[in-house]
Amino acid sequence: MLNVIIMVLKSSMKKWKAEIHQLHKDMIQAHWDKNLDWFTKDIDKNYMRIKDGDIDYPTVEEIRTQFTNYLYNTTFSQYEDIMEPIIEIADDGSIAWSLVKVKIVGKRKMDDGSIVNLDFVCAWITMYTHIDDKWIRKGEISTFR
Repeated sequence: MLNVIIMVLKSSMKKWKAEIHQLHKDMIQAHWDKNLDWFTKDIDKNYMRIKDGDIDYPTVEEIRTQFTNYLYNTTFSQYEDIMEPIIEIADDGSIAWSLVKVKIVGKRKMDDGSIVNLDFVCAWITMYTHIDDKWIRKGEISTFR
């Protein structure tokens, strides 16, 4: 019986890691496609963001506004992983996190009309909870270089 449980857990763990990895790939594609809806779907009602020494809890509307401004004023020539994402899942499958590092190159039109060249590396961790066989994003911690 114990062997069956272990086999089921290993199978589930492989499936869950593939799901988290696909969510990351979907996020990259959402940048290329300027898919605003992706950034606000499947997020926790208490979604948290940690960046530049601050912690905030943006609303869906705030996230949508942020990505509208960013995506529609940016043209990417590169947005890709520069290392394989690291994905960890709790033994019971209730929570997970992914560590990623991407290279971003492009151009962004600023509010004053000037064009800024983008060329940076961003690394972040995304935290997830597993609810009703679906991964819900709890929050992100990001760094930029």
